[in-house]
Amino acid sequence: MNKNTSPLTRSPTSSRFSIRLLPKVLQTKRDDNSSLLRGIVAARLVLLDDKYAKEASSRFKDIADVEPDMKESVIIGYARSTNDYDGLLDRYKKSTTDENRLRYLEALTSFKKPELIAKTLDFALGGNVKRQDIRNVISYATNNPEAKDVTWQWFKTNIEKLIKIYEGTAQLSGTMRAYVSILGVGHVSEAERLFNEHPIPGADATLERLRIHDRLARVVSTS
Repeated sequence: MNKNTSPLTRSPTSSRFSIRLLPKVLQTKRDDNSSLLRGIVAARLVLLDDKYAKEASSRFKDIADVEPDMKESVIIGYARSTNDYDGLLDRYKKSTTDENRLRYLEALTSFKKPELIAKTLDFALGGNVKRQDIRNVISYATNNPEAKDVTWQWFKTNIEKLIKIYEGTAQLSGTMRAYVSILGVGHVSEAERLFNEHPIPGADATLERLRIHDRLARVVSTS
C-alpha cells in the first residue's frame, strides 16, 4: 500500500480490520485516557461489527467483573447478539445506580430488530423513564444503524407528546438540532411538513442542519 494513502480511501475490509484491532492495542496501555478511549471505540464497534459484538457479549454473564470502561460495549454487544429485550429490561428496572441504568437503557435501543427499538421508545415515553433520559434514548437510538427509520417514525407520531413533556424548556429544541437533523436524512420534505404543522422553537435551525446532512449523505452515496 502506498504510504501516502489516506485511511478514508482504504477498503472497508481493511478499515474494519484496523478498527477491530484498536481496542486490543489500547489494552496494553494502562493510563486513564487509553482506558476511556478503548471503551468508546469498543462501544461504537459493537454497533458496526457483528463478530466483535458477539465476542464482547461473551463477557456479559460476568458483567460485574468487567472493567468499567468496557461494560457499555459488553452490554450493547449482548443486545446486538441476542435481542434479549425482556432480560435487559429487567436489568434496567433492577439497576441501583444511574450509571448502570443508562447502560441498560442504551442497550435497549441497540437491538438489530427495529420492532424492539420501537418498544423501548414507547416504554420511555410511557412514564417509565426520567424526563431528561428520554433525550438519551433518542440519542442512543440515533447511533444505531438499524434504528434510524423507526426512530424517525416514532418522533413524527409522538411529536405532540414530546412538545408537552418539554414545554417551557429548551430541551426539545436541542434534541431536534442534535439528533432529528440526522434521523430525518432522506425525509426532508416530511420534516418540513411536520414542522410546518408544529412550529416548535428551534425547528428552523433543525431543518437547516438537516438539509446540510441530507446533501452530504447524497454526495457520499454517489461518490
